[in-house]
Amino acid sequence: MIRVGVVGQVVIDRIIATVGHSETMVSSTTPMFTEFGGKAFNIAAAFEKIGFETMLISAIGNDDESQKVRAAITEAGINDELLLSASTADARRVINTPSAYLTEGRFGERKVHIKTDERLHTSYVRACKRAKKWAKDFDVLVFTLEFDDILLSAVSDLIREVKASNPNALIVGNPAPRRTATENPHPHVAELLHLADGLTPNRYEATSLLAAPDWKPDELKRDDYVTHAKRLAQIYGVDWCVVTLGKHGWAWWHSKFQGGSSQIRPAKLKNKVGASDVFTAVLCAALYLGDHITVASTIAATSARLAVSRSGGVERFPNGREIMGALRRMHNTSNSIANSRFCDWISR
Repeated sequence: MIRVGVVGQVVIDRIIATVGHSETMVSSTTPMFTEFGGKAFNIAAAFEKIGFETMLISAIGNDDESQKVRAAITEAGINDELLLSASTADARRVINTPSAYLTEGRFGERKVHIKTDERLHTSYVRACKRAKKWAKDFDVLVFTLEFDDILLSAVSDLIREVKASNPNALIVGNPAPRRTATENPHPHVAELLHLADGLTPNRYEATSLLAAPDWKPDELKRDDYVTHAKRLAQIYGVDWCVVTLGKHGWAWWHSKFQGGSSQIRPAKLKNKVGASDVFTAVLCAALYLGDHITVASTIAATSARLAVSRSGGVERFPNGREIMGALRRMHNTSNSIANSRFCDWISR
């Protein structure tokens, strides 16, 4: 069994029903609907659906919604031993589970405003410290940038422990949500990204990490992002970087194979929340199993295509059988896909 650790936040997604601006905070009267998510939760759920044993390294509050969140994690099959609940001696002190407010940005992207009770910080640090006991068992470790910058050093310490205990472990950074593109990343962000083997930003996160506020991501061509992927890999010293471009495909760069870009036929959009997280999980799985980055990214994109064509909830994450069916329908003439390590593993 392949064991995966995912480090990041579990949140209650409060998704704005009207198009606004990413710079505008959400008013109490804004129509919205909620579901359980967060990048870490989504990535962990996607890993679990394809058969990887997954542990979520995070924390939740002690409010009424926290039990619903834990129930959703259990329903998804995710191991919650490293998901700590906030505790307090005074039961009247309610610590809320983090909320993520999702709005539309000025270029059409989703912008995430995460509201986290600072009293949860201690629980996040404890979760990372406790996870060190499993360091030698993690074959893949994926982290996000959802924690406040001051907490990221605890994630870096965990990754160092994993790398020391299991040098063959695959360490991948999903640098979301994006920071403001008008200043350089916090030193803790840079430290953390340097520890990764690979990165999976979307085009807005890539632009932010390159500190290029004048770039308009939707006006750049796909091949421009090959250059961005290469530059990010060079800046942060990682082996590879894949930049996701939504319906426009993806661009990649690898230290051994140079770079490229591609695209598959878009699906009819129902819900794009979580699609990039499916991409990250399946990409990491295929790369860990030994597939070439072009094969791995095509399998990941096909899997993400399934996710965007479905409504919310855990059901939107495709399982191995569904991914295999989609690969046969869309790439039935590709020997590299049919003979991939990922397809062989899923078929067992």
